[in-house]
Amino acid sequence: CADYHGFTPLFAALDAGADASVINLLRDGGATLVPDDATAFPGRRTQETWLANHVNNLIEERQVDKAREFLECGVDMNRKAGYDQRTPVHVAATVTGCEDLLAWMLESGGNPNTTNRKGYTALAEAIETGCTQATKVLKSHGALLGGPDTIKLLSTACVNGDLNGVLAILGRAGGGAG
Repeated sequence: CADYHGFTPLFAALDAGADASVINLLRDGGATLVPDDATAFPGRRTQETWLANHVNNLIEERQVDKAREFLECGVDMNRKAGYDQRTPVHVAATVTGCEDLLAWMLESGGNPNTTNRKGYTALAEAIETGCTQATKVLKSHGALLGGPDTIKLLSTACVNGDLNGVLAILGRAGGGAG
């Protein structure tokens, strides 16, 4: 069902920032952002993209518990969203303090090897932003390096003292000398 403007209860709650209502609607199941006749709104982002974008924003704001609650309600952690087409996994890999959420996502089906708009994986973004703890988490879950500018990533990893990042770039699996 939708109101006069075509907004569903889920869309209205998300637009108003009423996260508790959004979570309740998602838990109850059947809630959608777009009305049954989605063709009436050409060019609108899909429900999954809206929700993934919201989770990305929560992670960027370090609202880790709330982000996890959304993900537990079924928001797709592998959905690309926003201009840079980043997944919640990408965002958690670049925000210091989100390592536990990142590990949980990877253990719950998050794909660390999805690329963003520029072709970077979450591991490449973690190295680029100097998130050494996230680099460790990603490597321990089999993340691959991907991105167009390996020299820049290597330089950044060296400057940040990120041994795991350097080893990932050089294609080594372990963390010891060799």
